[in-house]
Parts: sequence; structure tokens; C-alpha cells
Amino acid sequence: MLVFPYGVPGQLVEYTFASAVGPPNATTFDIKLERVNYNISAVDSIYLPTAIGAKGNNTDLNTYLGSIQTLKTFREELNDFAKQGAQWPEFIPAYYLPNNSIIAIPSLNGPPAGIKPYSGPQVPSANFILAESFRIPAPAPPTLTADADPPWVKEKSYGELGKVGQATLALWNKCTTGGGTSTTCSQIQGIRDFFVADYKQCFGGEPNLNDTKVLHDFLRDVYGWAQFPNCKGSLAKTVPGQYPTAIKTFCDLMYNFFTVSDPADVFDPYVKLVHETLKSNAYAFSIDDEQAFKSIPGTGVIITVAGAGGLENAKQTDLPTAVNYSKFCQSGGK
Repeated sequence: MLVFPYGVPGQLVEYTFASAVGPPNATTFDIKLERVNYNISAVDSIYLPTAIGAKGNNTDLNTYLGSIQTLKTFREELNDFAKQGAQWPEFIPAYYLPNNSIIAIPSLNGPPAGIKPYSGPQVPSANFILAESFRIPAPAPPTLTADADPPWVKEKSYGELGKVGQATLALWNKCTTGGGTSTTCSQIQGIRDFFVADYKQCFGGEPNLNDTKVLHDFLRDVYGWAQFPNCKGSLAKTVPGQYPTAIKTFCDLMYNFFTVSDPADVFDPYVKLVHETLKSNAYAFSIDDEQAFKSIPGTGVIITVAGAGGLENAKQTDLPTAVNYSKFCQSGGK
């Protein structure tokens, strides 16, 4: 898999020209050559209106994933969401000289002479901003606007996540310190308790969530639905019996923008951006499988940018809505 250095914007598309099967969904391992698996991932960030569908399948199964918006519309919506870090962090463009495409050139004053700048913006996920915005020492050159000093982050101090990003931290703190009694707060408390119990099983004691750095690292793994570093057990096995309920609660929280009336109660505004604003089927979080992954008969895949031209079926796979979002959480993800 090709992975661009931070600062070189790109949109991740994943596919296989066959379908691997095996336990626990099948009793034996096999490769189904007549099927293709594919998805578009915005788990870390989103940049382009990319769409993907199967080739060689003229059935109704072959609806595309992703977005066919124009570049202009897509970028306007990304800009409106992030507002150059004032609302939500965004990637600071890094520039690379032709004779050294690995080491980033700091770009606070724009691209070096003769180097064409990359078009932006590229917007990071909630998981990514929690992972990158509070690194000590801060990355140099900075990765996100949340890492940088002015002119990128005007009237803000180091580490702040913008108005909307900061609100996600405020919601967590309100709900976990007795300041909220809503359904969202009850769900957040349940997820906190699950991860605290998991942490205790891994390391023998509870995390000190009053420590800011510990809290940010804890939330990085919560929003990523990921096991803590250096824990040998999986999330599904460390707290027996609690995983099915916890993963369903987490998925419901990710889609809670359909059920809350106050924007300050949205658990993950980035998920709302991907699925509602951008109208994309890209993975907006790590276990967003039910609406972001397809495995269907086909001879290959077709990938488009900023349009439906070339797709064998110009109809989009169903997106989550206020009416149907709950069905996308029924499988419990991966």
C-alpha cells in the first residue's frame, strides 16, 4: 500500500481483486476469485471526492461507494468545516523538492521557489487530531494547524483544536464529570467505563484521566476504537461479555448527530461531515464497515475522482440517514 508522507494530500482507496474468506465467518480458508472487495477510507483524513464500484457486474448490487461531488463543491465544504483550523484542525501543506521527495520542507511561508503548492484542504478525523495535536515535543515541521504557531493558528495557543474540535473534548468532560444526564452522556459514560475496565485488565490499574496527557491518549484510542499500545489482549476479549454492548453503543454515538438537537452534543462532528455534508460512503471511523465496505461479484474495480464517469452503475450505495442509521450498527463492525 502506498502511503504518502504527512502534508502530501491524498485519498486512500483500498481494494482486492479477489475475496479472502475464513474463520470465524467460514470454516475453512479460501480465495474467491470471482469477487472483489473494496472501500474508501477516511479513517485518518479526507481530501477528494472519490468513488469506487465493481467492474463486470451489471446487477443492482453494484452501487458505488464514496462521493461524486465536484472538486469545487467538495473543497468548499471542507474549507467551511475547518476554516483553516479555527473550527477544526486541518493539515498544513508540506512541500517536497524533486531531488528529495522524502524530507518535508517547512511551509509556513508558502512553497519553495519553483515548487507548485498542493491544493487543499485535507481534513483529519477526530481520532487523528487527538493522536497528533498533543504530541510532546510537537512535530517539526508541524503536521496540523493545531500543532503550529501563527500565522496558521491565529488567536489560538498551542494544542487547541478549534471551536468544534474543542467542543468534542468539552462534551466528553461534561458527561464524565457529572455535568450531563442526556442519552449521549449515558452512552459516553458507558464507553468510558468499558475502556477503563479494558485498561485495568491490560495494565493492572485504572488510567489517571485527571492527567491531561493521559486523557488525550485515552481518547485517541476511544475515538479510534483501538486497543491501548502494549496491551496484548484484543478489545473483544479483555473484558468478557461487555464487548457486544460497548461496540453497539460506540457506533450509535458516532451517528448521534442524527438524534441530538444541540450541535454541542455531537460526539464526532467529523462523521457528520463525511456522511451528511459530503454525502460520502467513505469510512468515517474504524468500524464503519456496514456502509463503507463492499464485497460483490466482479472482475475488477473502477475508481473515479469528482464524478461518476466510467462507473458501471451511477447509483450510490445507501448512506446512513436519521431513519436507517441504526441498521449500520447492527453487525457490531469488525
